[in-house]
Amino acid sequence: MFRRRSLPFLIGLFALVGVLAVTSFSDGPADAAPLANGFDLAVALDNAESGDTVTLYEDSVLSRDAGIKSGVTLDDGGFSLRIPAYVTLSIEGVFFSSGNLTIDSLGSAAVASGGLMRIENNGNTAEVAGSLEVYQGGTASVGQGSGGSTIECFGTGKLLVEGTMTVGSNILNSAVIVRNATVTGELRVSEGSSFRIHDSLAIGNPPALTSETVNPAVVSGKLTLEGTAYVIVYGQPPAGQPGFTTSNINPSVSTQFMALGKAYATEYKASTGSRTLVLPSTSSLKDYRLVNWMDSAGNVIAADSSVQIGADGHKIVYGELVKKEYRIVFSEDKSIRWSVGPTVIGSHGETKGVYGAQYTISIRSAQGYTELPAIFMDGAPFAPGTSFTVTGDTIFTTSNNYPVPDEGLVPILVIILAIMLVILGISYTMLRMKEKKKAD
Repeated sequence: MFRRRSLPFLIGLFALVGVLAVTSFSDGPADAAPLANGFDLAVALDNAESGDTVTLYEDSVLSRDAGIKSGVTLDDGGFSLRIPAYVTLSIEGVFFSSGNLTIDSLGSAAVASGGLMRIENNGNTAEVAGSLEVYQGGTASVGQGSGGSTIECFGTGKLLVEGTMTVGSNILNSAVIVRNATVTGELRVSEGSSFRIHDSLAIGNPPALTSETVNPAVVSGKLTLEGTAYVIVYGQPPAGQPGFTTSNINPSVSTQFMALGKAYATEYKASTGSRTLVLPSTSSLKDYRLVNWMDSAGNVIAADSSVQIGADGHKIVYGELVKKEYRIVFSEDKSIRWSVGPTVIGSHGETKGVYGAQYTISIRSAQGYTELPAIFMDGAPFAPGTSFTVTGDTIFTTSNNYPVPDEGLVPILVIILAIMLVILGISYTMLRMKEKKKAD
């Protein structure tokens, strides 16, 4: 009797665990069903091998995340392809688009290293409301064939070029029109083609250190700025390279932001445009903290300032910076006393350290203790009595106070343990019942 009753219970228990596991660890959308005619682009790309060409013969929607493998070509055949929200097309091979390409908001196309996205949509459009990302080693070309081509990146659309983007070829009239874009790789705009900016273009990334402001990004050709648009160029080009100059926007005016004697960023706007200074972010800096930006007369420039880019008296702006301070944390261990240089911290505590400064950390036994524990700095062994250089928040622990597991794991471990205990209890009960039945 017990066996008959317990079997459905066990089946139900394991089914419940399975449902919980699937619900807990599935964080992506389920695969969409194939199209009515049986063709599913995502499946076709999954099944394609190097040397294959996947060609569309009707308008299509990418049903889920999919990738064009290295050596594989996807040709839209002049038909429309839509990449919907929360779906990504990864390109390691070649994507040839001559039809209408649409990337919805929250959708994306990502060109990986070695990949090529070729837009030859003369008479059609490529509209990006999501994101188009060309990673390092990847290439996106617009209008390299016999006709002009266009990419429009408006609204919430974002363009990122870490690799290479070429716009037009010879005298072909091709265009890339963006609201916001970032170029950290290479952008080439041919004569007769255009790269139009409606809000902002960032060239390079904000520096992490004031001593590392070299910006390797390369921009060739002319850019066009709409009325309130601007370009911000971080750092300065490598020695011997022209980098970005006013010749890329002609005519234009600029304001340069200086930090510790180096160009931190330079902002440009069209000479006929209207754009107030946009104070560049310094949140990425690890070594210094910005206090204020000031003009040449020493006046502080507020974030809501009405000063125009390139205005007289503001062609150069200076940053007031101070070294950043970071936390040095000593975990509690009652068997020792921590010291920073000559200063005794105690069994636990916290102090501040200036970026780049060196501090000597020592320990001694507390009263009633003789053995010294092993010391760890951010989890790595550390020899007491030696110094370290502050580059961020630092935590010292001992072999007596290893960090506990991530608190987020505790509920999961408790659930697993409870399930194991239930299964063990059922198994034990069944065994006892079986033994009792034999004894009877």
